Amino acid sequence: MAIDRTNWTALVDDDGTNTVGTLWTKDKVKTVLLDPIDTEFTARAAVVRGVAAGGTGAATLTAHGVLVGEGTSAVAATAAGTAGQVLTSNGASADPTWQSFPANLFRASAFNSIAQVVATGTFTALTCDSESFDVGALHSTSVNTERLTVPAGGAGVYIVMANWGWATSAAGTQRQAFIKNQSGTVIASSFALPTGATRIVHPLFAIASLAVADYVWLQGYQDTGGNLNTTAAESYISMVRIG
Repeated sequence: MAIDRTNWTALVDDDGTNTVGTLWTKDKVKTVLLDPIDTEFTARAAVVRGVAAGGTGAATLTAHGVLVGEGTSAVAATAAGTAGQVLTSNGASADPTWQSFPANLFRASAFNSIAQVVATGTFTALTCDSESFDVGALHSTSVNTERLTVPAGGAGVYIVMANWGWATSAAGTQRQAFIKNQSGTVIASSFALPTGATRIVHPLFAIASLAVADYVWLQGYQDTGGNLNTTAAESYISMVRIG
């Protein structure tokens, strides 16, 4: 059955030449069908729409960046970052940023490069004049050298580890302890009765929740009746943030 297309009733044409109820000729219909692109529609599509209207509010977005919501403001994009970096939160009021891993894994290990003399019947701190590593400035080799201190931004849970090596002794007892701050809070300790046949090395291990400016130090005690040296190569204190 042939369709009579002499006169067509159509909706509004966006170029404004026809209105509802206007009769379209078959030539007009042919033009619309062959060239449906509307210049007004194209212009509207190029308009940047705000977040409230379902858009991003941004005309361009950083290539390879991660989009970040900004409430009713335009969507933001992070920098692209570099290989190996991790997208890290900077708190509830700041956008995340790409940071090298581990950016905030504070850690340090310090030791004494020479034997330390410990007098009998005296509680003595292990001083440390050298470092194996120190990421975050937890230790100083010139001031309070016995301490590993939690730096700004470093509050969290730490693994604390140490060795205390004693010279050979056949008398008395030997004790070691991790102390938190100057208050004397003991977070780990060990005790031994030397036999004189071998040197004793005391390993210590603890997990502690520490605030900024808290510090941990290693204290030793012996009551052999005379001075007793530590063994420099085996006496150290370390800690690393794990959470």
